[in-house]
Amino acid sequence: MSTYIPERLKAQIEQCDRDRCCYCLTSEANSGIPMTYDSIEK
Repeated sequence: MSTYIPERLKAQIEQCDRDRCCYCLTSEANSGIPMTYDSIEK
């Protein structure tokens, strides 16, 4: 399993989520914690 995420995909995720955490809906600026990318299998 690869952990590489293309920059284009990262940008799409950030735009879709409006730079907020999908769990707590806060931004990196508010939390002071670097955001990570998580996978949810469907």
